[in-house]
Amino acid sequence: MTEHTPYVRHPYPGVGDDPWFDGFEDLVRSLDVVDFAAREDRHLVFSGGGTVSWDAVTGLFSWTEEIQILAAITGRQWTIPAGSASLPNTGSIWYASIPRAPTMNMQVATVVANTVPGLAGGNEALALVVRV
Repeated sequence: MTEHTPYVRHPYPGVGDDPWFDGFEDLVRSLDVVDFAAREDRHLVFSGGGTVSWDAVTGLFSWTEEIQILAAITGRQWTIPAGSASLPNTGSIWYASIPRAPTMNMQVATVVANTVPGLAGGNEALALVVRV
């Protein structure tokens, strides 16, 4: 009997259908997480922030009020408190670590780095600002 992944509904064989079921199930569920994250990313709504400013000389990006990011698929919201981020060099990236498919509203952590973690570092990094 065919099974389906919970978010994107990828089909995969049932337990008795294939001797490689466990490994195949792991693969398909991993693909499901990636597909769901891509779908979720396409449906984010950003609001708030108050007065947002950028100082090109110092590389300071700042905002005067909380930034809200709505996860439209789940109807939940991630928030970033008012503050600032220093992006010192061309290529610096300010990103948030967002837990996927949130079940409640929550505040998220942000980081300034030279790269955004890829799939090996989880699928939770959301680039917010890139200094170009």
